[in-house]
Amino acid sequence: MNTASQETELAEAEVWERLDVLLRLGTAQREAGQSTSETIRNVKESAAGLGLHTAQVWITGRTVTVEYVDPQNRALSRTAAAAAIDAINCEHLRRLGLASTSMAEGRATPRQSRRLIDEATTFELPWWWTLGGLTLLAFCIGLQVGGTTVMALCAALVHLIASATARLTGRLGVTRLYAVALQCLAGAATTAALLGIGAVSWIEAVGCIAVSWTLLVPLPLVVSTVVDAVNADHLAAMARFASLALALGGIVLGGLIVVSAAGDLHSETADQIALPSLAIPLGLVFSMLGAISNAMANAGGRALLIPAAAVGLFTACCNRALIHWAGIPSAWASTISAAVLGFAVALWARRSAYPAPVLALMGITGALLPGLIVFQGLALEMFHDTGLQFFAQAALIVAGLGVGVTAGFQLASFIASKNRQRTPVQRSGRRPAPQRARMPRTHDS
Repeated sequence: MNTASQETELAEAEVWERLDVLLRLGTAQREAGQSTSETIRNVKESAAGLGLHTAQVWITGRTVTVEYVDPQNRALSRTAAAAAIDAINCEHLRRLGLASTSMAEGRATPRQSRRLIDEATTFELPWWWTLGGLTLLAFCIGLQVGGTTVMALCAALVHLIASATARLTGRLGVTRLYAVALQCLAGAATTAALLGIGAVSWIEAVGCIAVSWTLLVPLPLVVSTVVDAVNADHLAAMARFASLALALGGIVLGGLIVVSAAGDLHSETADQIALPSLAIPLGLVFSMLGAISNAMANAGGRALLIPAAAVGLFTACCNRALIHWAGIPSAWASTISAAVLGFAVALWARRSAYPAPVLALMGITGALLPGLIVFQGLALEMFHDTGLQFFAQAALIVAGLGVGVTAGFQLASFIASKNRQRTPVQRSGRRPAPQRARMPRTHDS
């Protein structure tokens, strides 16, 4: 074999190696909860940093394809499917983002890039970190809906049992629909035990169940589904929506069983559903704590705790101002607050190691969850009345959170694109020439 053919084979082998690394980056980001558009952008920029400037990336649901046409016009491509796209892992996203930046800037060889990706995806926080975050989050939400300290503590215990049930069903391979239903039943059974020993009253028991069921709603899926739909990634949006529908269906299935079984086991009346309200300063404090605990629950490391607290406080202040000072109904106030939150974190994310959806999720969970509305609806159902109007209102609020956050993302992106277009005019005073897509600089450029 002559030298020329050896060089050709070596060049082709290098291309395959780079394609494998890029494919691993794309599937890892999908599994960590990255949006479709951001995954495509990160993989393309990383490809340019690795010397494959004309590489193309396609994502269809869970499937990622990376293709490169070499100088001989041969199309070389790799395809793989992500294991799942219905969860979020904040620490994996941060580490994968740093790995992508190193690749895009040409600071990592293919071998080093693979090592960075492997280190990012194999990093795991202690089990007690995430479970502790889930427990603290339930406690904070319990106080935010106006519950007593006893009710909040019991709600934390109930959701801890429900979360442990989720880990068990995950190991057993139970499908999402029945796994969520079993979480609802486990939480209700724990609440019944607390009620039986006199730890909580009937109304506090209803509050415990409402908090747990509210936290079972997969908010990352809500935001990701709307983001993909707005960005015209319809297949990815449909894949996420299917998983979201299964989760919500599991909550409905478990809820129907619980309400049917508990309807005749008490003698209290519907006028006992009122709970004491939480003072505004305390509400702001527990919004910060809720955002911090949500960061822990979604596998966020210590670096995310302070940003989460800031985002939670900012969102709570915005929402409280709209409701108490502007007099806007809570449903509209939460949607507007989500839009303001999305705009703010989209700007912040450019200087942060965490993507905008992660920061937005902290603010939503810390301050905008419709826990009180779910509690009111569930209480009415328990007291032989219909709470469907409250459940419908809660569903609309959750949908509004996804739409509002995405609107904020889009507005920030629009303003940023306008600023990039105006920069050449301000510098030269001339109309700028049409711009080509920018690629990060490499050592060769």
